[in-house]
Amino acid sequence: MTTIFLQDIIEDSRFEDLPPSWNSFDLETFSKSKRLWDYQQKAVENGIKVLCRYFEDDDIVFFGKEEEGKSGRLERCIRIGEYRPNGRYYLEDKIQEEWGEPEAIFLQRGPHRHLCHPERFYKWLTGQEIRLMKRNNLD
Repeated sequence: MTTIFLQDIIEDSRFEDLPPSWNSFDLETFSKSKRLWDYQQKAVENGIKVLCRYFEDDDIVFFGKEEEGKSGRLERCIRIGEYRPNGRYYLEDKIQEEWGEPEAIFLQRGPHRHLCHPERFYKWLTGQEIRLMKRNNLD
């Protein structure tokens, strides 16, 4: 069974236990004119936890416990998106077709839907022949 390690890290740490410089924000009153809902506050908390780990800890990349070549970061970036006239980035049409996605996938921030065919995405990804490296981007 595959474990989502970043999710584990987020769930295993408490926002209140972060250093004061990381947890002293009023997350409900996001700005002068906006208030965040509970689920939005939780999302911001989770993002702050990840950023705190990134900047405060020595661990930049979290590696799995599986065999060599099954966990790490990609050796290079994979281009999957294209800029469109509406000012947004979307999954390239060819890749969308390979992944079996019925609708255009908007790649920038916001609520994301799950992939319709994750097995097709995985087949596509493994076909890219990109090694997974056990080192972080600061090496």
